[in-house]
Amino acid sequence: MDARIVVERAWLSHDGRRINYSYKGTGRAAKFFSGRPSLYAEYEVDLGDVPESILLIPLVANLAPIAWLAGVPLDVPTLDARFLAALGQVKAVFMKDYPEISGEDSPIQAETSVENEARGSKHAMLFSGGVDAYATFFRHREEGLDLISIRGADIPVGDVNQWQRLVDLNAGEPLLSKHAKLHVKANLRDFYSYRVSLLIPTKTWWGTVQHGLALNAVVAPLAYVLGYSKSYIASSYTKAIQIVWGSTPEIDNAISWSGCAVEHDGYELQRVEKIGLIVSATAAAHDKVNLRVCYSELNDGLNCSNCEKCFRTMLGLSLFGADPAKYGFHLRPSTYQSMIEMVRNGFKGAGSRYFWWELSERMRVAEPADVHLLGIKDEYLILRRVLGDELDRPVQARGPSPWKLALIERFPTMFSMYLKVRRQFS
Repeated sequence: MDARIVVERAWLSHDGRRINYSYKGTGRAAKFFSGRPSLYAEYEVDLGDVPESILLIPLVANLAPIAWLAGVPLDVPTLDARFLAALGQVKAVFMKDYPEISGEDSPIQAETSVENEARGSKHAMLFSGGVDAYATFFRHREEGLDLISIRGADIPVGDVNQWQRLVDLNAGEPLLSKHAKLHVKANLRDFYSYRVSLLIPTKTWWGTVQHGLALNAVVAPLAYVLGYSKSYIASSYTKAIQIVWGSTPEIDNAISWSGCAVEHDGYELQRVEKIGLIVSATAAAHDKVNLRVCYSELNDGLNCSNCEKCFRTMLGLSLFGADPAKYGFHLRPSTYQSMIEMVRNGFKGAGSRYFWWELSERMRVAEPADVHLLGIKDEYLILRRVLGDELDRPVQARGPSPWKLALIERFPTMFSMYLKVRRQFS
């Protein structure tokens, strides 16, 4: 059978607030969706006036990279003309990172492309509550940004408790009070089988391929209804580090649809500089914010305060004289010692290593007297020395194991129970 991915249609349910999609893979493309639920996207506004050429943008954005890396055509009944052209630019970027992609083997074929009308001039941003997001917020808040949070990205669709904590947290932040908060629910990481990840077996599909296109495209139906002309996505990295990643200026700034363009923000800033910006902005406002940075499987609160990402954020805050406890973290007497042990175990990837290098450089110029010490001064000095030593070691990047991906997909309930047990004893 001819291998291809075929989009059939989009339709609304739940009082016009949920987009449902019908699509299929044929031939060898069928395995990418076998046994998985169909993609959907659920909003808090009525989408009844949104044309199908816009409604299909979130789906096509998620299917396109699968088609490109699998080398199969993607057939679409209709699509916004500007977005269709944008996908061509994004594909060209992907082809540089993944030479196995052939422009001829994986065309996007739309029966009709539609020039949709521009609907307004408002600005919005994707808002997770983390360091990158808050840095972008403080840089552009005078634009009256709408803040869009997505359930199904870093927070799983089924994690009701963690999602509600995020919603309540953002609703209660005084510095966010003047900004509309919009929430989208989409099963962005659940609609494809583990065989998609095997298309790039040494990397993670969500981080290195999917998330930039997926998150930006989810905004499209909202942009049409609410009249956005610009949507910001905060940078993850800076130009100083060149790694394969699914959200870069080349990818994000190419994404647009009729009436709205995406802007990749903060690329010129190091992460440690973003932390300094947040500390400075909150001090000027005589207020604070709770940062939500933790993606640990074992986290059942705002931040676990015990993983690599929590540690580097806590240390970054302390290097600007800020108390991490006032930014959503829990300090322990053993915090510095735990950091030292983690650093001695090495870095999991080039991105992590680079962020710790930034911190190391800041530690060289920050006097201990100007640092909010998490423990005793001697431990801080030991960490500074150990960090310098470990940064000279090579990084061994590791991708997800195929057997783990298959087990999680086949036995999701058992995996959730396993995580609950681990949380209780961690």
